[in-house]
Amino acid sequence: LSGTVFADSPAATTGEFYVNPGIALTGAGAGHYKNSFSLDAGYLKSVHEIAAIGWEAGYLFNSKFEGDGFTSDTDAKIFHLAPEIKAGPTFDVSGYKVNPFVIGGGGFYWSHQNSGTVTVAGGATAPVSSFDHYNGGWNIGLGAAVSLPGNWSVGIDLRRHEIVNKHATDFTWITPALRVALLFS
Repeated sequence: LSGTVFADSPAATTGEFYVNPGIALTGAGAGHYKNSFSLDAGYLKSVHEIAAIGWEAGYLFNSKFEGDGFTSDTDAKIFHLAPEIKAGPTFDVSGYKVNPFVIGGGGFYWSHQNSGTVTVAGGATAPVSSFDHYNGGWNIGLGAAVSLPGNWSVGIDLRRHEIVNKHATDFTWITPALRVALLFS
């Protein structure tokens, strides 16, 4: 193992396009929403040997609204668009470039809940109305990626999202995701 940190050089990465498929694990303010598939994608441009800035768009798919003693045909979807900052050195480890990093940003979060019904134990039903909320929010996380031949890298990304909700309680979720990136030189 060696501890060489790559500085700016002609072969250094100048940007990356990434895709993060993962599972959104709902948290605070999302008590009756179930875990669901999530997909984030973005582009980062290097501004320093250990820092990059760019944009990310993400989507949380069909988080089912259910709970203790009731079922529902209602679900929520969330879209976010945010500027991002990523920071972390790249190390040479046994011939592989390894990049541990922290990443975060804040921006626009749109959430939609479709209308439907809630059925409680005993069979009683109640209507659930649909809504669209437009809020600010933020995300922060960490991860690591390993460069592969052909300008690709794979890794993991663990991110915490929070919608700062002006209509109700703040809504949070954590997304462990696989990270696949195309690197540009």
